Amino acid sequence: MESQPERSVQEIALCNPIILTKILSQSSAPLKSCRLVSHFWNDTVLSLPNTRLALKLNQNQDDERDPVSFLELCYKLDDRLAKRIYAATSHLNEVTFYFATKLIHLCDKFSDQVQVLEISIYYEASLQSVFLVLKNSCPNLKQLRVRCSFSEYDVPSGETLEGPMLSLPSLTVFELNSSVVAPSPILTCFAKLVVNASPNLKKVTLPWGIYPDLETSKFLDSLTLELDDVRPLDDVLTQLKPSELTRMLNQIGDQLVHLSFSYCNISNEWESMQEDNDLDTSTPSGFRLKKKMSKLRRFENDMVDIIQHYDLWRDIERMQALESLRIGKISKKSTSVNAVLKNLSETERIFTKVTDLKIHELYDPDLLEGLKTAFPNLESLALDTFHEEEEDEEKARMELDVVLETCAGFDKLTHLHLWLPTYPEQTWEVLTALFNAVGLDTLVINTHSQNHTRHDLTDGDGYMLDLFKTLIVAMSYMDKVVINDLYLRQARTDDASRWSAGSRPNGRTGAPYTLDIIGLSHAER
Repeated sequence: MESQPERSVQEIALCNPIILTKILSQSSAPLKSCRLVSHFWNDTVLSLPNTRLALKLNQNQDDERDPVSFLELCYKLDDRLAKRIYAATSHLNEVTFYFATKLIHLCDKFSDQVQVLEISIYYEASLQSVFLVLKNSCPNLKQLRVRCSFSEYDVPSGETLEGPMLSLPSLTVFELNSSVVAPSPILTCFAKLVVNASPNLKKVTLPWGIYPDLETSKFLDSLTLELDDVRPLDDVLTQLKPSELTRMLNQIGDQLVHLSFSYCNISNEWESMQEDNDLDTSTPSGFRLKKKMSKLRRFENDMVDIIQHYDLWRDIERMQALESLRIGKISKKSTSVNAVLKNLSETERIFTKVTDLKIHELYDPDLLEGLKTAFPNLESLALDTFHEEEEDEEKARMELDVVLETCAGFDKLTHLHLWLPTYPEQTWEVLTALFNAVGLDTLVINTHSQNHTRHDLTDGDGYMLDLFKTLIVAMSYMDKVVINDLYLRQARTDDASRWSAGSRPNGRTGAPYTLDIIGLSHAER
């Protein structure tokens, strides 16, 4: 009898279900491909408790002519593949019927197996079929995500839903996103019915203008109210109900860990802020957080010009556990961000526990100095400036050299992420500014500009190239450096590849650093 060939250590490990499960549980593992390796691997993938595989309902119009093929698939389908279902309606209203029948049939057949539902709909009528699924099936649902992108031609019917729906004791995540001008009655009703049926919710995302009763949501610790840029600012202000918002937050304020008033840009990558014309936002909304929110660790208000606190810093001061803060605005003409930061300097409040700060649309670099006093233990800072004021060209605003020089004075800062309108035109200004960032652990710089200026390293009799090489050596001791859209002319290809990434220099121990100047060798192609 021939002896079996001795298996390698790697083969033994990959046949061990415990080790293989650990490997496949990693986020980078391509589970769809892993299923094809062997029956053993396929079984292991399908047995993962939190599989990332999703069963996607095909909305190809040609497939709707043969519904039998879909029904046949349902008979052959392994039950474990129905844990996560993704379904999207077609942009064509006439085929939404097929979406409804497929979704309802699939969720009914695999009712007990479905744990995650992710649904995108383009017509209000399709929300009725989602409601029917939740009313009659999927009692073990853990996560529900519904994105509504109703067509501008889809006139709201004014109808509501006849509840209640099936109790959902396992549902902990509910995300409802809506890019519509105003929440329709059926959308508002749907949100309230899901919340009422789910006593164990932990994370909730709601569209702007919907304020359900959260009195029974005793485990809710993360709440996001999301506004998209589809809605005109006049409608945004009309749909803000300070008393309703205050009532809702008071119901859960003592248990929240994360609270976000989020602004989502979905229509245009470059124009992220709204034209407000003559919109008057000078009158405060009167909104205030009455409870201390003693557990809150992360607070985000991307629209301080709309949700205007009676006293923002007083509210934040009552968040005794706060570690991460983000503030921003959505109106181009608003000066709200500068105003609240100026007020912070004047009141001389100090927040020692805040280590992570993000500011969207700050135009006065002098206000950065005040942040050093207000946040003495800041470790991570992100500044996103798109619509920088251009009236006073002689006065330096949020330019790279000014920002980096100021940020160099933060004693404990280790991570800095900048989004700039553009880089300085002079090469030496860019390089000398970057020297102020040496010593950070992480530096990431992006620009909003589509004008890719070429910076010439051969200017100054080789001085620029020598300065750049010195900068690269200095930055190689940092853990991560990513500088996007910095285009350098006359860089040699061999030097460019060496400057892009590598092991730590001079035998320094630790993980390899990331050094990536996007566009470095682009000019040579």
